[in-house]
Amino acid sequence: MESLRYLNLSHAGFGGLIPPQLGNLSNLHYLNLGGPIPVHLQNLTSLRHLDLTGNTLNSSIPDWLYTFSHLEFLNLGNNNLQGTISSSIRNLTSAICIDLSYNELEGEVPRSLGNLCNLREIRLAGNKWSQEISEIFQSLSGYVSNGLEILELFSAQLSRQLTDELGQFKNLAVLCLGFNSISGPIPWSIGNLSSLRSLNLMNNQINGTLPQSFGQLSKLDNLNIKSNVLEGVVFEVHFCQFNEIDKTFCISKPTDFRSKKQLDPSFSTQLFTFEIMEFRAKISLWLLSQKHLKYLDISNTRVSDVVPPLFWNLSSQFVYLNLYHNQIYGEIPNIPMILSTSSMFDMSSNHFNGLLPYISSNVSFLDLSDNLLSGSISHFLCYKMNESKQMSYLNLGKNFLSGEIIGCWMKWQNLFALNLGSNNLLGSIPTSVGSLIYLQSLNLYNNKFFGTLPSSLKNCKNLVTLDIGKNQFVRSIPSWIGLRFSSLVILSLHSNNFYGYIPENLCSLTSLQILDLSNNKLFGSIPRCVNNFIAMATNNNSNGPLFLFEQPIGYALSMLLDSALLVVKGKVLEYSTTLLLVKILKSMSSLTFLSHLNLSNNNLSGKIPLSTQLQSLSASCFIGNKLCGAPLIGNCPTSDVKPNVEIQRSKDFGGPEVDWIYVSVAVGFVVGFWVVLGPLLLNKQWRIVYFEFLDYLGYKLWGVVAQIW
Repeated sequence: MESLRYLNLSHAGFGGLIPPQLGNLSNLHYLNLGGPIPVHLQNLTSLRHLDLTGNTLNSSIPDWLYTFSHLEFLNLGNNNLQGTISSSIRNLTSAICIDLSYNELEGEVPRSLGNLCNLREIRLAGNKWSQEISEIFQSLSGYVSNGLEILELFSAQLSRQLTDELGQFKNLAVLCLGFNSISGPIPWSIGNLSSLRSLNLMNNQINGTLPQSFGQLSKLDNLNIKSNVLEGVVFEVHFCQFNEIDKTFCISKPTDFRSKKQLDPSFSTQLFTFEIMEFRAKISLWLLSQKHLKYLDISNTRVSDVVPPLFWNLSSQFVYLNLYHNQIYGEIPNIPMILSTSSMFDMSSNHFNGLLPYISSNVSFLDLSDNLLSGSISHFLCYKMNESKQMSYLNLGKNFLSGEIIGCWMKWQNLFALNLGSNNLLGSIPTSVGSLIYLQSLNLYNNKFFGTLPSSLKNCKNLVTLDIGKNQFVRSIPSWIGLRFSSLVILSLHSNNFYGYIPENLCSLTSLQILDLSNNKLFGSIPRCVNNFIAMATNNNSNGPLFLFEQPIGYALSMLLDSALLVVKGKVLEYSTTLLLVKILKSMSSLTFLSHLNLSNNNLSGKIPLSTQLQSLSASCFIGNKLCGAPLIGNCPTSDVKPNVEIQRSKDFGGPEVDWIYVSVAVGFVVGFWVVLGPLLLNKQWRIVYFEFLDYLGYKLWGVVAQIW
C-alpha cells in the first residue's frame, strides 16, 4: 500500500472517520478526499494533486498545507473556509492551479502569490476580499503575471477602477470579474491581452466607452458585459437649428459623449445655435472584426443603434447571442442556415421591426418578444418543412404579428415552451398543435382567436401552464382539460365567450395553483369538488422557478413560468418573478389559504358560502352574477337559496346537525319497500297472480325473439 500513487475517496462515505493509516502513504501523488481534513494528511508531502472540494470544512486553511512544495493542483473550493490566506503560500513553488473559490475567506490576496512562477490558474471567486481591483493586479504583478492563463474573481467584493496594470497578463485566456463593484472605464491596455478568449465583466458599474483596442482581441469567443453603464461607441449626435423655411435643419458630427463637444475642430459652432436633440450609443465596430466570437452578451447595456449588416454575417459563428433590453432597431435578416447545433438567440425587449426572419433549423432558443415585429407568422412556421426543428423555446409575444396560425407545427415537436401572446393573431387553433407532445407552456393570451379548442390539444398532456385569456373562444370549457393535463399549474381562460357550467373534471387538477375563469358567460353553481385543489392550500416558500433551461455560459433562466397576466381585483396584472408564489382560484370557502377570488361577470347564481375568507373579499369580485349574501349588500331571500349551492341543514334543539336529505332518502326507501313488496309477502293469492303474470310476459318475450331469429 505504501507505493500507492492514486487514491479517490470522495464518495467513500467515511463520515469523518478517515483511517490514520492514510498518512503512511508517503508516495501518494493524487488524493481526492471527502470529509474533514485529517491531521495525519500533513505527512503526505509527495502529493501533486489534492482535491478537497465540497466538504464544508468550516475551518481555516491549515498551516501545514503551505509546506507541500511538490503540490501542483490544490482545490479547496466550496468548503466554508474562513480566515485569511497566509503569506506562506509562497512555499507552494510547484503550484499550477490554486482553487479557493466560494468560501468565506477575507482580508487581502497576499503579494507572495505573485512569486509562484509556475502558477497558471487562480480561482478566488465567491470570497470576501473587500479590496480594490488594482491591489489584486499589483499582488499578481510578479513572476505569475507572465504565465497566468485563468483569473477568476467573480463575486469577490472588489471595488474601484480597472487600471492599466491589467495589460501585464499577456497570456491570460479567461478573465472573470463579474458581480463586483468595479467602476470607471475599461483601460486601453486590455488590448494587450492577445490570448484572451473569455471576458466576463457583468453586473458592475463600469462606464465610459468601449476602447478601440478591443479590436486587438482576435481570439475572444466569449464576452459578457451586461448590466453596466457603458455607452458604447458614440459615432454621432444630431444637432438641429430652427429655420424659418424648412423649420429644422439637422446635421451630424462625430462627438465626444462625455463633453458633448464636436471632435472636428474645423466645424465652427459660432455659425449656428445648436440644440442637442438626441444621442445614441452605437454597436462598436470592433465587433465586426471578431472571427472567433461564439458567446456574446451585451444585454441591458443601453445600446441604441441599428445593427450593422456585417454584424449579422457573424451570426453563423454564434452559439449564444444576447441583445436583451436595449434600444436596437431595424429589421432582422434571415439567420443563416449554417449554425452550431443548439444555438441560442435572445433579442427581446428592443425595437426590431419588419417581418419575422427565416430561422435555421439548428436554433434551439429564440426570444423575439417585446419588439415591433409585424406581418404574418406563416412563412416563419412553414420554412423548410422537410427539416425537423430543434427549437425548444420560442417566444414571439408582445409584437404586432397578424393573420392566422396555419397548420405547420408537425416539424416543431421539440418545443417545450411557446408564447404567441399579445399580438393580433386570429382564426382558429389548427389541429396540428396537437403534434407538440412535449409542450409544457402554451401562451396565446390577448389575440383574436375564436372557435373552440381543438381536441388534438389533448396530446399535449405535459402542459404546466395554459393561458388563452382575452380571446374569443366559445362553447363550454372542455372537460378533457381536467382529465388530460394532470400537471397543470396555471390555467387562465378569462375574458372569452365560454358559457355553460364549470366542468367538475377541472377538480382533477390537484397541482393547479392559478385558475382564472373571470369575464366569461358561465352559469350554474361552483363545483363542490374544488377543495381538491390542494396546491392552493399549501404554503410554498420556494423562491426559484419550477423549470430551468441551462445556458452554455453557465447560468439558468426560468422559461416556463416566466410571467402571466391575471385578473386580480378587477384589474389585469402581470406577475413575473413572484409568479411561483401566486395562488388564485375561483374558489369556495374551505380553502384556508385563499388570497383572492374573482367570479365577476359570469352568470353564477345562489348564495355565497359563509366563511371568514370569502366575506373579507371585495364585492367587485362577485359582480355581474346572480349571487347574493355577504360581501354583497343585502341578504338572500329564501326562494333564491338553491340546494345545489349549499346544502341546507338545521339543528335540533342545540343537538348535532341533521341532514334532512339523507333522512328523506332513508324514509323513502322504507316506505317504497313496504308499499310494493309488503302485500306480496302477506297475501298468498296475490303472490300467485303476480308470478303467473311474470311467466306470461316471459313466454311472449320468448316468442318475439324466436320470430326474429
